[in-house]
Amino acid sequence: MRKYQLFLIITGTCMVLATGCASTKQTYQRGWIGGKYLESNPSFLKEMCANYFKTDNGVIPALPDDVKKHQSSAVFVSRVYDDTPIMKAGIKDGDLIIRINGQTIESIKNLRKLVDQGEPGTKLIMTIYRDGSITHIPVIVGKETYQKWHSFTLGLHLGTEFDPIPHPEFNILEIVRYKTNDTRVELKSPEYKYFDSVHATRDDTSRIPGYRSKANWEGWDAFFVIFGFSGNKVILNQEVVGL
Repeated sequence: MRKYQLFLIITGTCMVLATGCASTKQTYQRGWIGGKYLESNPSFLKEMCANYFKTDNGVIPALPDDVKKHQSSAVFVSRVYDDTPIMKAGIKDGDLIIRINGQTIESIKNLRKLVDQGEPGTKLIMTIYRDGSITHIPVIVGKETYQKWHSFTLGLHLGTEFDPIPHPEFNILEIVRYKTNDTRVELKSPEYKYFDSVHATRDDTSRIPGYRSKANWEGWDAFFVIFGFSGNKVILNQEVVGL
C-alpha cells in the first residue's frame, strides 16, 4: 500500500517579522572553523541507541585506548571542507579532537561552545589524536554571520506518513513532537554549493536566504497537536579571517 506524506496547515506559518523588515533585521556573528563532526564514544548505551553504523547519523562507538585513559569520549572530524579555517590549519578527515586550549572536548556541544565564543582572528590550540600520536595545531577562528528567526504555525500534524487503510505502525503520539537540528550548516560544503547553484538559476524572491527550503537554517521546532513553534538561526555568511 502506498503511503503519503500528510501535514495539514490551517493558517500556514507566520514569521515574527514582516517581509519588508528583512533588510533591517539584526545580524549577529560568532566564531566559525568549518567541518563536519561526530561524537566518538564507546559506551554501551551509545553503541546500542545511537550507533552511527546502524543509523548513519549518530555516534561512532569507539575511542582509542590512549585517549580513553583521560576522557570518556572525543570529537571525530568526519569531513574537512575547502577554504575553511580547519583546512588551512592542517586538520584532516579522521582526526580526533581531544582538547581545545587545554580544555577536554568530549562532545560536539563542547566544541561548538568554544568555537562560537571565539573572536574572529584569534587562535584556538587544538590537541589532535592522529595515527597514534598527539599533536597541537593552532586554528585561526573565522567569522559566521546569521539572523535569528522565529515562527508560529497553526495546523494539524497527523504523523509522518498517512496510509488510507489503518496501519499497525500508526502512533497517535506523533502529533506531538519536539526536535532540534544539531547539524551545523556549512555553506562551503559540496551539498550546499550544489543546492545553491540549482536555485540560483530560478527566479526566486524569497524573503530571507534559504527560506525556500530552510537549507541554511539551524535550530529547533515543536508541534503540540495544532500549535507549532520554531526558532532558527539563518546562516548568511562564513568567512576565513586573519590569514
